[in-house]
Amino acid sequence: MNNIYDHHIHLGYGNSRKKNRSRKYVGTALDNAYNNLLEYAGRSVMALRDGGDKEMLAFQLREEAKDMGICLYSAGRALVKKGRYGIHLGKPLSTMDDLKGELNFLLESGVDCIKVIQSGLVDVTGKPQEIYGSFSEKELIYIRETTKECGLPVMVHVNFANVIRSVVEVGMDSVEHGYFITEDILILMAKHHVAWTPTLAPFANVLTYGKAIPGWDQNVVKDVVAKQSAMVKKAAALHVPILLGSDSGSSIVPHGRGSQDEYDLLTPLTGGHFG
Repeated sequence: MNNIYDHHIHLGYGNSRKKNRSRKYVGTALDNAYNNLLEYAGRSVMALRDGGDKEMLAFQLREEAKDMGICLYSAGRALVKKGRYGIHLGKPLSTMDDLKGELNFLLESGVDCIKVIQSGLVDVTGKPQEIYGSFSEKELIYIRETTKECGLPVMVHVNFANVIRSVVEVGMDSVEHGYFITEDILILMAKHHVAWTPTLAPFANVLTYGKAIPGWDQNVVKDVVAKQSAMVKKAAALHVPILLGSDSGSSIVPHGRGSQDEYDLLTPLTGGHFG
């Protein structure tokens, strides 16, 4: 693996370092996050972008990462709508005033990017999907305009075609995950230079390592991976900016190795043309 930038991780989640754990932060909230960070040392990973956690753990470890020769960028915690997916990643927001207050807090804290949770997860149990956006168009426009003034990029957790389209049309910087994206949306993304972080590993690793997740339908997983992989190929052909993002910290994507997994998945689909 060459020197790479993993654009989508969650240091605050997972427990990837089982042996030789550092005791530097033992007994504190930073213990697991710091040991997760250690998993990237010596793996040719030059930079990481953390999508946030409720306690802003990764945000607190940026200097530690620098000492390891890794640039760690963090969203601090995500912008999350009350009652929707993502409350483990940020403070639940109900009103426009809530949104303004939280966005101001993050900007004043000095975060490196803004993370928005705009949809739920992809369901691979066979249950119906919840296909609608969390924040309104007015709220998304406010986020975009405010962050533009500060020069901060916005990464958006979003799945399902109609929800992805609304994010792209507002002009956000990157689509994170983007499952069930369509070719017409990819064309729009290429036109407006919106990047895509397709995070293949969280589902593909089920197939790569023969891991069975309780409740997951293996046939649904295979179908989801096949469709996402096909769209990544189309995106590469359309010159959509593609970013490597492993979503490390999720159930079967351990920190450190997850970056290699995503690299191996993206390379044959894109000819190695990704950021």
